[in-house]
Parts: sequence; C-alpha cells; structure tokens
Amino acid sequence: MNKKIFVVGKVDVIDYLRWELIGVFENEDNALKACRTKYHFISPININEDFGDETEVNPESYFPFPNAWKQNWLNKKDKNERTNYSKI
Repeated sequence: MNKKIFVVGKVDVIDYLRWELIGVFENEDNALKACRTKYHFISPININEDFGDETEVNPESYFPFPNAWKQNWLNKKDKNERTNYSKI
C-alpha cells in the first residue's frame, strides 16, 4: 500500500482556477489544523505515484469547513463525512 501525504491548499478568492500551497503533512490531523478559512482544502496524495500528463482532479480532495466555497465540489458523495472537522 502506498503511503499518503496530505496537501493543504487555499483557493484564490478572485481567480477560482488558481490555488496557493499552504503545506504538506504526513497525517490528516495536522493538515486539518492548517485549514483556517473556508477556502482551504485538503488533497490526500499517494507518494511515488505517477499521475501522467493529463489534467486530473483528485477525487479524495475536500473542503473541511461546512460552508466552504463550493463545498466538496471535488467529492460530493463524502459531504457529510468530510464536514465533521469544522470545530478544529
């Protein structure tokens, strides 16, 4: 099984197609602590995995705050499961 890292980013509030790298973490708990606004998201990524040259959306990415910008637009099926971290 591949080891995962957790990338935290922040969607640009003016240009929603851009995002800023906030940090990279070894565990999800630390990634959640780095999410301070509704524009922050978490994207779990496997280490040593080649994603190829095509543009892809990571289906595991999510916004941890309940009223996040386009909340869970990357993975709507996990909406209820993913928003329980809002009190961190």
